[in-house]
Amino acid sequence: MGSTITRHGALAGPSAPSTQPASPADGRAPTNAGAADTTPAADDWLAQSIPSRSEGLAIGGFLAAAAGVVIWKRPISSKVIGAVEGAKLLSNPSLPARTAARWGVPTHGTLFGTAPGPRVSIEHADQGALPDCWNVAGIAAIAHRRPEVFERMVREVGDHIVVDLPGRSVAVTKELPLTPSGKPAFAASGDDGVLWPAYVEKAQAAVSRGGYRALGGGQTRFSFRDLLGTDPVRVPSRGSIHDDVVHHLRAGTPVTLSAKKLTSAAMRAANVHGDHYYVAVEEIGRDGSSRVRLFNPWGEKHPTRALDARELAAMFSGLDTPNEYVRYGAAKYT
Repeated sequence: MGSTITRHGALAGPSAPSTQPASPADGRAPTNAGAADTTPAADDWLAQSIPSRSEGLAIGGFLAAAAGVVIWKRPISSKVIGAVEGAKLLSNPSLPARTAARWGVPTHGTLFGTAPGPRVSIEHADQGALPDCWNVAGIAAIAHRRPEVFERMVREVGDHIVVDLPGRSVAVTKELPLTPSGKPAFAASGDDGVLWPAYVEKAQAAVSRGGYRALGGGQTRFSFRDLLGTDPVRVPSRGSIHDDVVHHLRAGTPVTLSAKKLTSAAMRAANVHGDHYYVAVEEIGRDGSSRVRLFNPWGEKHPTRALDARELAAMFSGLDTPNEYVRYGAAKYT
């Protein structure tokens, strides 16, 4: 009988920031030392449909490319080991080189939140030990504004979890990287016991060249692209970072902010950490001097207060949404 995630929290089953990440989600080709046994097999590639870009991989050769017949695909770190309801079943992605995490099935937890709480909440997104605040901030921002995305994306099928990423469905086992105490080591490592963020992150790692290591640095616009299938474009500011944030909050758009690299005294006083991503969750006041409340994807150590326009401009250098992104001042990354 297949293992199940129970309503009461038991997960039963067999044991078992600021640079573009070097992952296939960004269209980069894999390196190859030339040995034949390092060449990916046909099933080690998944179709890439969001969107086809010039720096992507054209499988089919020069003649096919010249004729305009190009199949866009990306390499994956995990092996295709089967299928689950039409989704490619992938092996566990590789873990970071230096981690105490080990694979295992959590002994308790639920896939989604249970009543009376919401099934999907921003509070379920806790970053854990993996340095992917850019990605977990994207997950949290979507959960806050569009929770139905993850309710549709993630489902349990027997001993597996199917994650319907844009343009492709993948299945993974229920194993997760666990701490020595048996809790999820990366996303969903908080005490709420809700596991959907961990399986979303695992699916992302499985389709990334380099596994979990590939998630170790990036910008939230790439998280939005991979989870929503959008292609954010750089746009000029509407006037100030405050103007831009408020515009998106009032439109109900998921929005994240990237803090400046060096933590100033003012940032420390507000508990804002440098070189880190935050989710803009709420505008407080609407009289021309409104403030913005932020959420830390660590799941804790949130800013001590909502920030006004002057503070936002002094502490943050970038804004990311699913469709557009803005860079401010001396921000050097694109």
